[in-house]
Amino acid sequence: MPYLPNMKTGHYILLIALLIISSCSRYENIKGVYVLLQAPEIRQRYGGEMGALADELKEAHVSLVISPTMEHGTAYYPSDVLPKRWEYGTQLLALRHELRRRDIRFAAYIPVFTDAYAYRAQPGLRAVNDYGSRNGSEQQHAVCPNNPEYQSYKLEAIEEVILILQPDIVYLDNLFFPVNPLYICPENSTNNIRSYCFCSSCLQAFQEHSQIVLPQGQSTADIAAEILEHHETEWIQWKCETITSFMEKASKTIHTVNPDCKIMLSVLPWKEKQLHSGRKRLSGQDVKTLAPFVDYFTLLPCPFQTGQFDSALSSVVSDLQVTERRVIPSIEMRNYRPTELGNEFYFQRSLQHFQHNVIISDWGYLLKNRPYLNTFISEP
Repeated sequence: MPYLPNMKTGHYILLIALLIISSCSRYENIKGVYVLLQAPEIRQRYGGEMGALADELKEAHVSLVISPTMEHGTAYYPSDVLPKRWEYGTQLLALRHELRRRDIRFAAYIPVFTDAYAYRAQPGLRAVNDYGSRNGSEQQHAVCPNNPEYQSYKLEAIEEVILILQPDIVYLDNLFFPVNPLYICPENSTNNIRSYCFCSSCLQAFQEHSQIVLPQGQSTADIAAEILEHHETEWIQWKCETITSFMEKASKTIHTVNPDCKIMLSVLPWKEKQLHSGRKRLSGQDVKTLAPFVDYFTLLPCPFQTGQFDSALSSVVSDLQVTERRVIPSIEMRNYRPTELGNEFYFQRSLQHFQHNVIISDWGYLLKNRPYLNTFISEP
């Protein structure tokens, strides 16, 4: 006689099935694109007609639009927190409204530890490298991730964005200790990558966290050398805890305002052990401790071949022990030069390979280069 589950067992089976279905449906396919309203191509084509822009995005089967809400102290929406406002700031509100009408999700892009206005206005915020110099952070306008005043300012800005723009997703970028963009691609030598941050605030916080007494009366470069040579494990732990702690605060801020808002976080496109555990060692990003506060991870764009991207993506998926739908590659369109033969084919192959779980940048570049736009539209 076949086994017939009792009522209680049947409830357990049903519950497990529902959990499996829920976990699969939570991370649906994403065909995302960055839309920079400030780009000349966008302004020339649409002016202030956000409905026309939203229509063309819908026709291209876009399911997610990522748009910056601020940059270097300038708000692209009516802000009372940031020091400056873009004169066309209400257009972002209009775009958000038009996207909602067309059932396209909107992600509010927020850079965290980069800010040219704060960097220049408050020199004490500038991140210090292992040479004891702040000059290396100039190119990226990188501020110290450990500074409590700056953290409070950024959290306040995040809260304001959610209240005003009501995004479906908050996309947090540059949430890491400074890493020069020139060296994000892993084939570059680690010898040129400087380690941050060794400002007095960070050194004090590290001592309190690790209970390690640092030498007094020495240069910052000498103290940094001492840490990296003799206390690197503790240093990495402190950096990771600093980044994860801010991520936890940001998650609480976001979900206090809107419990349904999803969180997307950009991470360095490196495998776990690559560059001597570079993602933790240099950026302070530990995807395992960040995962409880993040719905989607995106891999920062890099001129990869598909196989290299696969390697980084698989590593992050393995580290997190999650479905691939939660980790999304990001393609930088400027890596596909229109003058180079075959690039259109490689772009199409990348779109097909990632099965429409991909984010590209940016819509303005596609408008300038119609073959790529046509390829993007043709891939549903």
